[in-house]
This record gives sequence, C-alpha cells and structure tokens, in this order.
Amino acid sequence: MKKKLVTILLALTMAVVSLAGCTSEKSGANSVDEAIQNAEPKAGPDGYTYTGTAPITTAGGTIKILAQNSNYSFVDIGNAPIVQKVFEEAGVSSEWQLFSYDNYETEAGPLISSAKGDA
Repeated sequence: MKKKLVTILLALTMAVVSLAGCTSEKSGANSVDEAIQNAEPKAGPDGYTYTGTAPITTAGGTIKILAQNSNYSFVDIGNAPIVQKVFEEAGVSSEWQLFSYDNYETEAGPLISSAKGDA
C-alpha cells in the first residue's frame, strides 16, 4: 500500500512539474528577439548609424580572412562572384590568406596564437 501511495505521489509530482513549463508567458528567447527588433540604432564614433542594411560602414575598410584551401575543389572562394558581391554591398574589401588544407593548423596556428599581425 505504501509503495502505491509513493508511486502515485511521484506520478502526480512529475505531471505537475511537466505542466509548469506550459505557460503563456514569453520566455527568454522571445524577449531577446523582441529586444533586437525594438532596438534603436545609435551612431558610431564616426557619426554613421548602421541600420541593419548595406553598407555596414561609410569609412570602408578591409576584413582579413584566414582560411584553408579546399581539398576537393578548385574554386577560388575569394574571387567567387557571390563573395565579391557581399563585400561590395557591405562597403568593405577582403584580404584572404589561404593555407593548404593539409597544413592549416601548423601554418595558421602560430599566426593566430602569436597575436602578431592584423588577422
């Protein structure tokens, strides 16, 4: 009889706990989305206000990218038309530093961990 009572109490507790998450209140994910949507654009140090659309800057600039060559394709990603269009619309240029697929860690690792250079 005690086992049945304990089992029923545990089952009821589990049911109540599982239903506790079923509320109509908004959770953290929704409030973050709302905060992003309701955010007011602010001007940066140069006076430019980024509104979420291209260009991302009026001052231009260069984005430096460390990447590895593909081991199965001969596509030059830096010169791919879609990549060029993204950078053009963003108002920045790109500077690619490509490493061989097989040696990426040994070539790029020291550069990244040394914190030398702009990349």
